[in-house]
Amino acid sequence: TVVSLSDAYRLLRTVEHRVQMIADAQTHLLPADMHELGEVARLHGLEHGGELLSLLDPHVARVELLFGTLGGERSGRLSNDPTVLRS
Repeated sequence: TVVSLSDAYRLLRTVEHRVQMIADAQTHLLPADMHELGEVARLHGLEHGGELLSLLDPHVARVELLFGTLGGERSGRLSNDPTVLRS
């Protein structure tokens, strides 16, 4: 669990920094535009945005699974809604 979370954290933070380099803004979201996503992917040494999403997917799924065990009765995907995250 520790290794999975550590690996995911490093990868997600690295990609987050690359997104911020492209957007030149303090953002935490992947670009919705495939061209911009491709730019982020190329900064990470990948050919296109789809390759970046494929790289991120198993890490996000694993973190989601691990965090899902912490909430007891909650189910589903992690929320971006700050009111849900506070409860």
